Amino acid sequence: MEGVGGRLLELLRSVPRPALPPLAPQVMLLPSDPLDEKNIMLEIRAGTGGDEASIWAGDLLKMYQRYAAAQAWKHSVIAWNDGESGGFKEVTLEIKARVAGAGWGWERSGASVYRFT
Repeated sequence: MEGVGGRLLELLRSVPRPALPPLAPQVMLLPSDPLDEKNIMLEIRAGTGGDEASIWAGDLLKMYQRYAAAQAWKHSVIAWNDGESGGFKEVTLEIKARVAGAGWGWERSGASVYRFT
């Protein structure tokens, strides 16, 4: 088995990676949003799926906490409801930073609700 895994890894490394397209100039010229300087209240809710959904919600929380830490943003969990087998049924993360809202606007609805599926 180890030999097969090593050959597979070698094969994957030999596959050329496509170059990423450059950022469109239109995107770079977008004006800043006045809400970009606001803090973020990020609410994550487990959907249908039972224990797996609550574990996934917990994984999402960890992902956003790590992203906030990498950006040097202050963040804290302000409300949560634990899942039965780990994770969360719902959790609210507050992210405090001068530019925390920047880059999130394209996911914002009219009511400033972010929906991730």
